[in-house]
Amino acid sequence: MRPGLAARSACRTGKAEPAAALDSQAQYLRVPQAQSGPVKIPDGAPDEQYLYLSDILPTAYQAVAYADVPDGGTLAVLGLGPVGQMAVRIAGHLGVERVIGVDPVPERRAAAAQFGVRQRRLRRCAQPDADDGDVRPEGAAADGQAHVRRWIDDLLPIVGDDRDPLGVRQFATHYLPLEDAAHGYQIFRDKAEGCLKVVLQP
Repeated sequence: MRPGLAARSACRTGKAEPAAALDSQAQYLRVPQAQSGPVKIPDGAPDEQYLYLSDILPTAYQAVAYADVPDGGTLAVLGLGPVGQMAVRIAGHLGVERVIGVDPVPERRAAAAQFGVRQRRLRRCAQPDADDGDVRPEGAAADGQAHVRRWIDDLLPIVGDDRDPLGVRQFATHYLPLEDAAHGYQIFRDKAEGCLKVVLQP
């Protein structure tokens, strides 16, 4: 479902409507907490421009915000899957001077490098000395969830920028019909076929 379309239609009528009018993935759609949850997006925008506001973008933004990198500091992102990719891109966009992306998969390191990220391969290392810096896991709350709605207002101007500074429009590597969802999950899990992000098209 495109974020926002359901909210616009449901709020006009006050009742459930056929999903064909909402561009969703179900016959009917119910929108709980429609007064605060859904986000209105501009008409005519490509799906990919706003699609990732529902998960990976707010999660990545929270990780960077919680890291609170000082001026001149370095941010290392361990794992360059979808959230990691967006984290390094957001960090660079927000002015973090030195961003390091760590991942064993060459295609993922290469994707991050297009946004000025320094690349490292993941390897086992000894316990760092105290003088080596502050290493902190960031990005999720204690219950393991990101506060998605909290960051939407910060992200909307960024994804709405026609220059596409985060590369969201070309982020998906695979577009598959819904009946091929199992294959999409498999190639993503196995990091096969250069898969970074799968978008299912019902």
